[in-house]
Amino acid sequence: MKAVFGVLVAVLVGLALSATAQTKPEPREGGILGTGIVGTITKLGSIYVNGQHIRFAPNLAVSGGIGVETAEALRPGDTVAATVEPEGDAWRALRLERVLPIIGPVASLSGGGAVVMGTRVVLPADVGPVRVGDWVAVGGLWQGAAIIASAVSVIPPQAQARMQGSFFFSADGAAIDIGGSLITGILPQNAQEGAVVRVTGQPMATGLAARMLGMGVFAQTPGLVLAEGYMSAPRPSGLYTLLGSGLVEYAGDPAMVADPARVQRCGVGDRLVSGDGVDGALAAGLARLGCMP
Repeated sequence: MKAVFGVLVAVLVGLALSATAQTKPEPREGGILGTGIVGTITKLGSIYVNGQHIRFAPNLAVSGGIGVETAEALRPGDTVAATVEPEGDAWRALRLERVLPIIGPVASLSGGGAVVMGTRVVLPADVGPVRVGDWVAVGGLWQGAAIIASAVSVIPPQAQARMQGSFFFSADGAAIDIGGSLITGILPQNAQEGAVVRVTGQPMATGLAARMLGMGVFAQTPGLVLAEGYMSAPRPSGLYTLLGSGLVEYAGDPAMVADPARVQRCGVGDRLVSGDGVDGALAAGLARLGCMP
């Protein structure tokens, strides 16, 4: 079962950068190197994500979901991460992955939402039957400690639960928070707060006991990013992030209030950028993705 919700997060990646922020990526003849798109499908033909037209072979495998599936099974409301290359005025998908912020059992239902492992999932008015105890696979966008869902499926109970989102260390540093869920067990090493983690483990009432942990939206860190989502409130250090994207920046005033609106922001590597002061291949990539001011 699947219900479509009004949410969009789009991450468009290109121009693989060198390890130093000062080094600009080298262009590749024929297009942008290593581009990716993460977001909610808004319409078919093949698919459109954040206004970007992505073509694909019908039998292209889709990873990261529940079971084996191909691209022809995708529908509006599904959240995907696509590795693409330019094809005319559109894109050709080379790899497709589902983006599912949470997979786990429903603990409670109230006020148009569900609580799954301590995180509130906002449900739309037209959602199908969801009951306490059901396992759900949710696609959508993080807003604060909640998920504004774009698709939800009731699935058979799983051996392990999953979460994907921006992490922050708990007050004592002995665990991490993803949304409203406390993650214990395996923790990220040498990673800054705001990075995206993918956690698999035992579901708990207030979180997840991690048994496996991965980093990033993509298997390989993207270079150029366009993301649509919600900003986090700054941490005491001033660090803030576009939730679920892995893009971070530092606020001059850590007391600033997070913008409550959904926004589109650009990033290079793991940093939010405005597009000012860039040129060459990087500027061309930003312009193709609509990132330039």
